[in-house]
Amino acid sequence: MVSPEIAAVAFAYVLVLLVLVRYNFVRTVDENAFRRRTLIYGAGERAASISDLRRQADRRGFRIVGKVAPPGDTIIGDKTTMTTNGKSVTDFALETHADEIVVAMDDRRGNLPVRDLLDVRVRGINVIDLMEFLERETGKIRVDLVNPGWLIFSSGFRTSRFRRFNKMLVDVLVSATLLLVSWPIILIIAAAIKIEDGIHAPIFYRQCRVGRSDKPFSMIKFRSMSQQAESDGHAVWAAKDDDRIR
Repeated sequence: MVSPEIAAVAFAYVLVLLVLVRYNFVRTVDENAFRRRTLIYGAGERAASISDLRRQADRRGFRIVGKVAPPGDTIIGDKTTMTTNGKSVTDFALETHADEIVVAMDDRRGNLPVRDLLDVRVRGINVIDLMEFLERETGKIRVDLVNPGWLIFSSGFRTSRFRRFNKMLVDVLVSATLLLVSWPIILIIAAAIKIEDGIHAPIFYRQCRVGRSDKPFSMIKFRSMSQQAESDGHAVWAAKDDDRIR
């Protein structure tokens, strides 16, 4: 049997070792050699959203090697932004040894350098949209930057019969498990409603809601308001100190 003293020393040793390993890992990851060299094609408000990233965790995976101001973009903030001056996107990508190009133009209509972007793609340089880049680096979606094109081509809306079946199966299993575990609490809540409002008072509140594909469904929950809370047939928002709440 291991003595408490030896166990305490071993625990302290492992703890110190974990701290040192994590510290060295973070330092190594933060080294520029392990970051993607990112060239930003854009100089306006959309491109500025990359420079505005403040958290170190949001900037850990890339290093900005340059910004190129496309025609039509007004340069905001960064004075080191490069202008085209007859150069192509390919020229800038090769000069900066970029690993990827983030397309962050304010207005793409008629200004997107399709040939240049295809050229850099053939050369093995990744081309990524601003929204996809920000989602990858921060794990968030910038709602203020969303445009219809991104919604159309993003992968978040993909579905299939297999995925729908799996989701339904998980929903049913999880719901059944929760119902099995919580049924005593459900009975207590139902009894409390009956005791407070009378034996003939309804336990549940029903309301028609709109679901996927604009299909209506009935939402059912425990009633927490008086029976006359919406006697006129119209939903009314709850307010502070609402006398309808029981």
